[in-house]
Amino acid sequence: MQRLTFVLAVCGTFFLPAGPAVAETSVPGAADADRVVSVASAREQDVIDAPASVTVISRDELIILPVRDILDAVRDSAGVTLTSEGFTRRGIALRGQRSSDTLFLLDGRRVSASSDVVAHSDFELDWIPFEAIERIEVVRGPLSSLYGSEALGGVINVVTRAETREWSGSARLRTGTLTDASGGRERQAGFYAGGGLGETMALQLFADHNTQQSVPDRTDEAVSLLEGRTMTSAGFIARWEDPAGGRLRLGLKGSNEERERFTRQSGPPPNTPFRRDENIDRRLYDLSYSRDFNGLSVQGGVYRADLSRTVDGSISLDPSPIDLTDDIADLRVFFKPRERHDVLLGGEVRRERIADESLVETGRESADRAALLVQDQIQLAEAVRLTLGLRMDHHDVFGSHLTPRAYLNWQVSDRLRLRGGYGEGFRAPTLKQLSGQFEAFGGGGRFLITGNPDLEPETSRNMEVGLVWHSDLLRLETVFFRNTASDLIQTACVSACGQFGEEVRDYRNIARTRVTGLENALSLPFGVGWEARLSHTWLDAEIRDTNQDLPERPSHIISGSLQWQGQDWHVLMRASHVGSQSRQVGPAFQDLPSYTLWHLGVGRDLSDRLTLRAGLENLADTDLADKSEFFHYSERPRYLFLALDGRF
Repeated sequence: MQRLTFVLAVCGTFFLPAGPAVAETSVPGAADADRVVSVASAREQDVIDAPASVTVISRDELIILPVRDILDAVRDSAGVTLTSEGFTRRGIALRGQRSSDTLFLLDGRRVSASSDVVAHSDFELDWIPFEAIERIEVVRGPLSSLYGSEALGGVINVVTRAETREWSGSARLRTGTLTDASGGRERQAGFYAGGGLGETMALQLFADHNTQQSVPDRTDEAVSLLEGRTMTSAGFIARWEDPAGGRLRLGLKGSNEERERFTRQSGPPPNTPFRRDENIDRRLYDLSYSRDFNGLSVQGGVYRADLSRTVDGSISLDPSPIDLTDDIADLRVFFKPRERHDVLLGGEVRRERIADESLVETGRESADRAALLVQDQIQLAEAVRLTLGLRMDHHDVFGSHLTPRAYLNWQVSDRLRLRGGYGEGFRAPTLKQLSGQFEAFGGGGRFLITGNPDLEPETSRNMEVGLVWHSDLLRLETVFFRNTASDLIQTACVSACGQFGEEVRDYRNIARTRVTGLENALSLPFGVGWEARLSHTWLDAEIRDTNQDLPERPSHIISGSLQWQGQDWHVLMRASHVGSQSRQVGPAFQDLPSYTLWHLGVGRDLSDRLTLRAGLENLADTDLADKSEFFHYSERPRYLFLALDGRF
């Protein structure tokens, strides 16, 4: 009944009495007034007016950092925590959720959720060359009402650079090494170029090559502290405007990555060391068309995301090759049925396929999905906007699921804005979790995992309330939130429990969690060219059935920076503090201490077209293994880098 009431409310708002048209308001002097975000409502708007808690990281902010992947770019943002994915890898979690609850988009298009089918995966973090990135949008909180499954905890959208009529571009050369000469050398070269081809066409080209040498563990040099990587990525985007004003876009992005890791065989001694090599191929093809006519803005497209992974060098339990394919077609229509309403109607069909020998009967599985969504942004008053949304997803295995959202933005004054809302999220079981033919060993061969066709979706209910204060000299944001999640999928022992190599587990909807938190962000320009920034996240995360703290959720995360911009020089000092947390080791929970990292970077403009940058990451050479043997991920040791950025 509550769902039906919400549906009727959304539909009924289309027919509220109309009032005079309301112009968009702006905040003079606001630090983010010139920033836009597209992922929070499916179309571009000022980030300060977005119906969600959003952080936008601009290209100007990215270029001064030694960014290797998306994790490096967003890790100092409010609400972001790092998770251990195993195999020396880390993931991105939002608001205390799991890393698998973060949906990754590229220009609003879903990339393959490799964590769904590949254990210990972090393959979503580097789909696009750095030089092609315009901005990164981080939405904290669920957006399943717009994007469906996987957006349980939030969304990270990487936006590529906009096309221009005049040809322009950039290039970067970067090198670096650990200061103790123990390995970890890096080399990167990348470029971007784009411009017009006549009056109606535009083309963008980009490519990147990056090598990272593996870093040996200081306590056991036979194994890797950080794995080695060699990746080549490239792509293009072509656009054409037809005589009727329609816009056609064709894009292709692809990469090949080789990873190298030294480890030891698990299980009883002698735990023989061995080398493990992985090869990852990724492709994203997209074709879309958009046009405005008769008061409607129509956007439609088809795209495919492909990911394949092969493994060599393992001496036992060698994982089989995996191929994952997502085919998606979507259509969205924006229109104004009345002056106070901005309405979005949309639909999506999706087919997900996997080929993997762990599907022991046929080696293949697939699932078909379809979705309909509606969103209405209603200007209730000159300074008050209400966003209502509802999405219905249908899955050919577990059926249908409704996901609502309601969000209110209130501009109290030119400087103060209040906002808050309620939203639900869901995450469909993966193809492997749902498959009755799935069998694979986990835990380094300790147990066998099987699929379960009777699984239900994981769900969450979320609320938040916050404020933003803007002035010429200050930007302050604070948000309180609470997320409750149910039916989270975990493995449970069904036979031979505790017997190495004999234990059998399957997937069950068993876990329930609650995360309460507070996010704070401060930006303070002062003096001539100086700016200080500070972000803080407090988390109280617990397992609802036992009241046990959720592991790997730091109670406090604090990040700060102090930067100075002169005529030709730029100096940036950064620090990040990760508070105490716990980690489950077997049946017990082990406490992990807090730690702090310090970083320093300097840039010098050699000319209008060239900038030289240098810096030290992890100035104090903090080693997590020195603080506790139970840390399940590592921070890179002290690292010296040098970069040359060119523009044309």
